[in-house]
Amino acid sequence: MISEKTKIILAIDNIISQYNEWKNGNFEDGMTWRIQSLLLQTILRYSPEHSSFIINAKYIVERKHDQYENIREITDSEKLLRDIDSLFGVLLARKTAYENDILISIQQRIHADIFEDFIEIAESFL
Repeated sequence: MISEKTKIILAIDNIISQYNEWKNGNFEDGMTWRIQSLLLQTILRYSPEHSSFIINAKYIVERKHDQYENIREITDSEKLLRDIDSLFGVLLARKTAYENDILISIQQRIHADIFEDFIEIAESFL
């Protein structure tokens, strides 16, 4: 049986694979917007509400052209490409957080430890 954590990591890996194909030039027309949408939606779906992942993703797609570090104006296409690379970074951070259980709170860890102790006690009674 595959755990929920594993399913989420596999879903993120699928999007990462699609991003890598796009980045290597293996794409058809419209793929750029598709990748941007998939990255954003994956971050929003698999991140806790009010987390830095969601805050950063929203900032990336909502920032204006003049909020980039370049002095010159950037085109809509350049903004889209930079946004995709930035969203990809957020998604990689999200995957790392899942893999390393970074988002599990102290309270959740204590509950898990207590539950594990109860299981051990029950098994010893049996």
